[in-house]
Amino acid sequence: TPILFIHGEDDNFVPYSMMEALYNAANCEKEKLTIKGAGHAKASKVNPELYWSTIERFINKHIK
Repeated sequence: TPILFIHGEDDNFVPYSMMEALYNAANCEKEKLTIKGAGHAKASKVNPELYWSTIERFINKHIK
């Protein structure tokens, strides 16, 4: 199952290193998106265009 990892660069609740560890451990097709300036659960608010366009592209790539 493909996975899209999304993380806010300024997330102080879940350290970026945790996302990196999960990403590196995932043995599947994967992508990651880091939103600059986004705190925990704020990625869609900080850069909604990048956030939603990345999700849409990922879904369209993997669901046929």
